[in-house]
Amino acid sequence: QDAYISALRSVGEDVFLRVYNGTDREKTAIIKVPEEFGFMTETDGCMREKTDTKTPVKGEMHIPLAPYKVVGMRFSK
Repeated sequence: QDAYISALRSVGEDVFLRVYNGTDREKTAIIKVPEEFGFMTETDGCMREKTDTKTPVKGEMHIPLAPYKVVGMRFSK
């Protein structure tokens, strides 16, 4: 609630997702990751990877969002 998807698109075989908190309160976005994606890389809002580290993911992710925070994620197999 109060976390919004601002982008969802395919990037080759990967998927880019950008979410944001539209309030002045901390929120948690719950992302259900499809089984075919096993890794997540944090990106900036323009899909550029912030790190080379691929975080393993499975099932559901809980993403903390500070007030008015934007978070980008790239999911890969």
